[in-house]
Amino acid sequence: MYPEHIVPLALLRLKAEPNAGELYDGELANALTNVGPEYWTTHADELSQFLAIAESDLLSRGDETHAPIQNFVQKWRFSAQ
Repeated sequence: MYPEHIVPLALLRLKAEPNAGELYDGELANALTNVGPEYWTTHADELSQFLAIAESDLLSRGDETHAPIQNFVQKWRFSAQ
């Protein structure tokens, strides 16, 4: 996978449709949580965008299927500031 090409496109899609997914709501956001830390540490702007989408649009619903997203946000929240 080439996250430098895929992540920006995924973020554009998530901005328009935060619960985007083919199999289940939030599938695209869940997939982004699997992008390696080496990517996120060198792309702070994209990390901030993803955290903002996750916190405002996904986690505010309290859906238990978003547990990977919640774990991601807890891990990265303070490193993005």
